[in-house]
Amino acid sequence: MKSISIRRLSAGGAVLAGDPRYLLPHGKQRRACIRLYREEKLPAAIAEWRSVLQYEPGHEGAKRNIEQAERLLKGLEARQQKQGR
Repeated sequence: MKSISIRRLSAGGAVLAGDPRYLLPHGKQRRACIRLYREEKLPAAIAEWRSVLQYEPGHEGAKRNIEQAERLLKGLEARQQKQGR
């Protein structure tokens, strides 16, 4: 049986390293989204996930990841504003 490793994006999602979707031409783009997210470059990750939706409008993982990253970004911005007062 082929082993599949799972890496957590965060509490809300996971990526299957052996997922065959990552063999598609735009699989590199999905990996780039995850890299940007892990590097905490949330606006860039959100923009890349939105472009994934152009290829696959029904891609639930991308939609979920956008929502999660937007919530995190909103929370970080609120914290920064609170600290700036």
